[in-house]
Amino acid sequence: VSLSLKARDKELVVLDTVNFDSWKTKEMAGVMKKVSQLFPTKHGSVLLVTPSNLVETVKRVSNNLPKVDVIEVRNLSALRVLADKNILFFQDSIEVLSKMVSKH
Repeated sequence: VSLSLKARDKELVVLDTVNFDSWKTKEMAGVMKKVSQLFPTKHGSVLLVTPSNLVETVKRVSNNLPKVDVIEVRNLSALRVLADKNILFFQDSIEVLSKMVSKH
């Protein structure tokens, strides 16, 4: 339900592909700047939901970015979704989330 509310309010974006030349904070800052324009609240916090194979790398390159937090999709909870203003899913995370939901 909480993800549905975020989607309805345009506070949820799915990032189709991530093709960085190198995983650097500067590149992630550029991505976040572009993506933040899609959210109605331009200066709200952003939760990056990543698949397990990217979580450590995304945490490293996002560590110095203000109002950006990273979580692995399998650790996502309704409370966490509601705690952040905007949610950014990596496409692979949606597939993992779909499998998690179908098990319950």
